Amino acid sequence: MHTLPGGQNPDWHSDNPTSHAAFWDHKDHQDRCVWLWEQIAHRYKDNPWIAGYNPINEPCDPKHFRLPAFYARLEPAIRAVDSKHILWLDGNTFAMEWKFFEPLVSGPKKLPNCAYSLHDYSSMGFPSGEAFVGSEAQKAKLEKQFLRKAEFMHAHEVVAWNGEFGPVYEDPKVAGREKAEKVNRQRYGLLGEQLAIYDKYGISWSIWLYKDIGLQGMVYVDPGSRYLRTIEPFLDKKRVAQLDAWGTYPSKKVEDVLKPFVVSFTSILLELIGLLTEYRS
Repeated sequence: MHTLPGGQNPDWHSDNPTSHAAFWDHKDHQDRCVWLWEQIAHRYKDNPWIAGYNPINEPCDPKHFRLPAFYARLEPAIRAVDSKHILWLDGNTFAMEWKFFEPLVSGPKKLPNCAYSLHDYSSMGFPSGEAFVGSEAQKAKLEKQFLRKAEFMHAHEVVAWNGEFGPVYEDPKVAGREKAEKVNRQRYGLLGEQLAIYDKYGISWSIWLYKDIGLQGMVYVDPGSRYLRTIEPFLDKKRVAQLDAWGTYPSKKVEDVLKPFVVSFTSILLELIGLLTEYRS
């Protein structure tokens, strides 16, 4: 489930305009989530094409203990309907840490038929990150990054699953063909190194996305297809206006428009902070 009532994390991909993960503050939000997963389980419980359920995408509970407590509540509600399918449970803080998860993976309250999902993106796979050149230092950094996220599962001998990772690829229409080819070779090298790490440690994985329109997937829609030709004018507008938070490329034209606003807003904000500080003192 990509977006929970109130937002399970404060970020844009949770469709959360408030920057506050209110899902964790209100029992009503959580009750509705449990009810909906019960309905989903009823629908798919006998469907052999469904591998399992990933109830919460990239949760961020700032108090940490509420996420595993909610999993402990949600799991038996789903299991009362469907005991067959796997549950993939994301770690906290965008599926990267596992504080207070110990009762779920050991002892009498250990959850059956569950895998624990980490997300292993690398900044070297994005426009703002350093280029991946395959150096030993970069390879060591990738491995260390993965092991830090998987340490909890290895320590408790439970199933770890990498539910999201993958670089973003350059668009020749934006960057120019020669630059795009160079950058994409680097990103393919990064992808290959990550896959080698996952093979080394025997972890299953699922790239985000498997299939898309040429931005990140392992396969993509034919650029000459009717679908892409239909949406191309809209994609062009998004590129020019930098409306995508995922894979946005620098644009001097856009920056020249926004910079005066940012400078003015920053000046006003600093002045307000100064006035508040003076008032309190």
